[in-house]
Amino acid sequence: MMRKKKSLFHLVCFSFLSLHFTALAQKPVFKHYTRATGLKSEYINAIYQDKKGFFWIASDKGISRFDGKEFLHFNTDNGLPGNMVKAISEDSSQNIILQVYEKGFYQITPQLKILPYTTQKVSIPHKKKYFQHIPSSNNNPLIQSILSDVQNEGVVEVFELQDNEKNLWLSVFGKSLFRYIPYLENYEIDDEIVNFYTNGLQSFFLGKKGIHIFNNHSTERKFLPLSDSRALQFWNDKVFIGSLYDWYEQKNLTAIGEGIHCTGIADIAIKDQKMWIATFGKGLIVMKDNFLTDTLNILKGLVSNNLEKIHLSPSYVWVSTYGNGISRINPKTLEIKNFSQKEGVLSNTVYDIFKEKPNVFWIATERGISVFENDKIAFQIKTQERILSVFRYENFIWAVSDKYLYQVEGENNLRKWAGIYIVPPDWNVAINRIIAHENYVYVLSNKGVFRLNMDKVLTLPTSKPHFELLSIRNSQENIFWQKDKKLTLSWKNKDLTLRFALLSFLNENENSLSYRLKEKDSIWINLPSNHQLSLRNLDYGNFILQIRMKNALGIYSDILNIPLIVEKPFWREWWFIVVSISIIFTIFAFLIRFIAQKRLKKRLRELELSQKLQTEKERIARELHDNIGSQLTYIITSLEQIDKTTDPNKQNKRIQELSQFTKETISELRETIWAINQEAINTENLLSRIQETIWRLNENLQGVKIILQKDLQKDFQIHSLKALNIFRIFQESLNNALKHSQATEIQVFLQSSESNFILIVQDNGIGINLNQQIAEKHYGLKNMQKRASEINAVLSIEPLPQGTRIILQCPLLV
Repeated sequence: MMRKKKSLFHLVCFSFLSLHFTALAQKPVFKHYTRATGLKSEYINAIYQDKKGFFWIASDKGISRFDGKEFLHFNTDNGLPGNMVKAISEDSSQNIILQVYEKGFYQITPQLKILPYTTQKVSIPHKKKYFQHIPSSNNNPLIQSILSDVQNEGVVEVFELQDNEKNLWLSVFGKSLFRYIPYLENYEIDDEIVNFYTNGLQSFFLGKKGIHIFNNHSTERKFLPLSDSRALQFWNDKVFIGSLYDWYEQKNLTAIGEGIHCTGIADIAIKDQKMWIATFGKGLIVMKDNFLTDTLNILKGLVSNNLEKIHLSPSYVWVSTYGNGISRINPKTLEIKNFSQKEGVLSNTVYDIFKEKPNVFWIATERGISVFENDKIAFQIKTQERILSVFRYENFIWAVSDKYLYQVEGENNLRKWAGIYIVPPDWNVAINRIIAHENYVYVLSNKGVFRLNMDKVLTLPTSKPHFELLSIRNSQENIFWQKDKKLTLSWKNKDLTLRFALLSFLNENENSLSYRLKEKDSIWINLPSNHQLSLRNLDYGNFILQIRMKNALGIYSDILNIPLIVEKPFWREWWFIVVSISIIFTIFAFLIRFIAQKRLKKRLRELELSQKLQTEKERIARELHDNIGSQLTYIITSLEQIDKTTDPNKQNKRIQELSQFTKETISELRETIWAINQEAINTENLLSRIQETIWRLNENLQGVKIILQKDLQKDFQIHSLKALNIFRIFQESLNNALKHSQATEIQVFLQSSESNFILIVQDNGIGINLNQQIAEKHYGLKNMQKRASEINAVLSIEPLPQGTRIILQCPLLV
């Protein structure tokens, strides 16, 4: 079985001894894919393009999928049973079928999983449906070109495949993969070429090494060694050649004799029976048919004496320079008119002149194109590249830069034909000059000459390109999306990354992507990366994400539409907003009501406090009037009685009594003033008054000791009314114990908590008969009860086995 398969892969054999490159005047140009560009091996067994447009390359190192940007490899490292893949096919489910040497058939699914292929019917790709074998013939120029430098005389396998864009691909066993560039040819001249002439029968390429002559109707080519040749013309049955240092006048080109040393020749042209010679240093020399000459230079109005090229139009001769602009000469009158940046030329470095109409001409410069009408600037087309040539072909105006071919569309637009290579791909080429002649564009460079066939350029396929969506991912995971279904993103993760394969191979590097959010943007946004779209922090809502591809010829693909929903967080939903507003309004109303009630209560408390304070002040005023006033009246009356008493002993006793009475009156007055001067008194201040009283009594009393004990957890504010009444109750309790108890020790306890203030006065005296005191309507006890009632306090009097205990419990918060 395998011997038969092997014979299928070796149907075509070539002997390298029979190949001769001289079968072509110009060599075909290919883009070469090798291991350096991403392939695993250069020993290719089969190539295949699947229905989506991906390229599959089977080799002795497995199989690779090419998407225009990168190669995805499958081998034994990721599940393939063997590395030698001999054939490739595809079934109706778009599974890629592989024939693995000595392992059988395997499949790569659309999800890129490698599985055994168990279907009984297998199409072995030896039919032309899958690839074509190149016939064994010396007349196939493409194969001759590829194999011209192969030294092996053995058998070579060559496969041909035409892709969906009609690109021709060739795989050569041992030489890797090639893509044919049909419109570009290589003259394969080993010289730096600076100028080109043709007489219809022959083409002359002038370079540093000499003159390369090609017969336009055969494969004949010649070479005449002549260092730094620059210009050539046939005139009056003679050949004139100019180089950097010499001038040659010959009867023919069979041999070149000695030249005349002269200023360097830049270019030669024939017009109106005159030969025009552009020089490096002496301007423009005009030679008539009688060999008499005129010289036009900067003194006669020329832009410069250092000229680069002569351009001919129906009515004028033009000479361009690299740095001074361009001069136009009337060949009959030798009248000169100059055009430079002063007149509107984009740059003084001029490469070409194109006469569109009798009064309209285009000047190609290093910064773009300047178009003049009636010798005045009409418009400019600015570019980042040097425009080396402008010409007309098939009713279109074309421009060629040192990178791209452009088609002029309108006054300010150049359509880039990026799919057109003007030099072989991946070659490091420095372009010296570009000359358009008939249906060809000749590119003269340091690597020889390349010829662009405009007829073939215009026959390139114009079908829409195709691209594939490879993956969708947010910042956390891959997302599966089914075409024409909606793609939903959570509000927690609004980022999106999409990867694509751009399956156009005219010039893979010049494919591009653009996108827009249809419901949001009308302008298409070009992506900096040709294969990935990253969207960050998308807005909430429903959109249609539209993506399109543009191939290297500027042709757009069909638009891929992805319905996109970015979910709103619950706090952006209408119901949540309504509920939130309602809650906020309710809370706001509640707060307003709460604040208003709090202010009202505060105001009521202030009014109540003010009323109580006023009442207390009135009470204190009455007390001052009734108590202190009466005491003062008593003192005055007693002093008058003393004057009437003649007994000295009675007078002294009476004076002592009045003195003590006066001290007590003053003390009561001070205490009353202490309470009146403050709205609130803290517990520390009250304690200080009590301590002062106890200290003063201990200083004056004999036989009685007053002991103070305190447990005040915190310093509280007490209303002055409460503080005064507590102090008065303390005084009264202490006075009763001193006067009636016959005690030797009196203990005073002060205690406070968060809500209560407790005063205890306890003595070790003879005790008290409470019932007797109440029956006798003792004024002191009654006064104490009244004061406790005024401040909502509880006063209790407890007889003890030895002594009496008076307890006052006063709430602080009331």
